[in-house]
Amino acid sequence: MISIEGLVEKLLAHLKSATGLTARSGWFSEKAGYPQITAITQSISITPLDLAASKALYTASFQIDIWHTSARKRDELVDMIIQYFETNRSIIHQASGWFDLKFEDIRDLEEEAVSRKTLILSFRVVG
Repeated sequence: MISIEGLVEKLLAHLKSATGLTARSGWFSEKAGYPQITAITQSISITPLDLAASKALYTASFQIDIWHTSARKRDELVDMIIQYFETNRSIIHQASGWFDLKFEDIRDLEEEAVSRKTLILSFRVVG
């Protein structure tokens, strides 16, 4: 069995490796300042594969938000994240067991006095 908290912790560690910034679970916090990277679980489904061995296929989707006062710098962080996941796909698979990594959606969301971009990252893992 895979822990959902473990998936989130690994995602946050990968985001830190990608950008050098500490990413955190949950929603935006004004106290944290800018730039800020947050991740929230969008959906996780579990499909049993082998009941005798308690194996299941987890399909996970996370919303990653990048918040910055500069749209250009925000986009640089987004590019770093996308490049990290694309170039380290096999390393991520070896370290975390994740496969079928893909960014399903990328959106600009302009907020008052802050630039925000949302990425939807999905992957699968057997556990």
